[in-house]
Amino acid sequence: MRRMQRGLAAALALSLFAFAAHAQVSPDTGWPASEGLMSAYRAGNYTEVIKGAPATLAAEPWNNELRLAYAYSLIWSGREWQSTAEFEKLIGTEVEVDARLGLANSYAWTGRLGESLPHYRLLAGTKHAGEAKQGLANSLLWMHREDLALPLFQELRVTYPDQEVGKLGLFYALRATRARTTLGTTYNHDNQPMSRNDPVLSHTWRMFDNSLILGIAGGESKDWFENAGGASYKRREYTFRAEAMALPLEPRLYVTRVDELDTENAGTIFRLNPVPARTFGELRLTLADWPLYVNVGRIDWGKRLAGVTNPASPSWLQLHRSRSGLLRRESP
Repeated sequence: MRRMQRGLAAALALSLFAFAAHAQVSPDTGWPASEGLMSAYRAGNYTEVIKGAPATLAAEPWNNELRLAYAYSLIWSGREWQSTAEFEKLIGTEVEVDARLGLANSYAWTGRLGESLPHYRLLAGTKHAGEAKQGLANSLLWMHREDLALPLFQELRVTYPDQEVGKLGLFYALRATRARTTLGTTYNHDNQPMSRNDPVLSHTWRMFDNSLILGIAGGESKDWFENAGGASYKRREYTFRAEAMALPLEPRLYVTRVDELDTENAGTIFRLNPVPARTFGELRLTLADWPLYVNVGRIDWGKRLAGVTNPASPSWLQLHRSRSGLLRRESP
């Protein structure tokens, strides 16, 4: 009887020992480190992936799935520049489609818009076609090619009518391409003391699929001098502007004609030294997407130094908009 009891006690002790030993073994023991990192990525723990992926990839350079997770963890953590190199390593692999979208986004979100365009276009017809079209449209919009972005945003709204995809971009593209008339004035005063009032009326419109911008403007400015008995003179000017964005170098030309000064109420110095009518103009060529411009022309320095902007120059006509939120928050 005692032998049986001792046998049962020994068997029970061995069973408890085996159970305890089994309980101390982690269920992940023997699994590759990449499995844990992929679980962290799927759970949205990008910090853990960024911390552990470099060492794991050094041991598993063939693991393209982990590298893709690492690259997306970088880009979604605001480290777009660092993500670019990882996405580039995945082009030509079995995860190329996913990697190319990330690569295009990393270019676009770091201001390398021209480099993003071919990658977005190569994704047409893939599972990321909608996201790529939206990224392409936003990049073109940021490059001030609203003429090319507008039809893409219109297509997105047709494809995703019940979502917000492309809605904000369409608003900006329509506003930029719509004809508009502007009435405004500029007032300047310096320590001579001299004052200038410069009202202007301008109108801009587009032609040829919105790629040609045309603008006309006119106004009559008045300068007067408080230390010269209120002497004053007027000058009328008319401006024409054209910008052909679809042509090589995207030439922009504006020409301003300034009439002879009206010196009826001016002091003696202006009546004895009349200022004849003059023509001014400027040609701008775009050499790179940075953008890098070359400007040549005859400048009206009298106006430039007084701080008055030509009514047909881009500072009057360009729309000012923020890039934030146009790409990341509108994914189909």
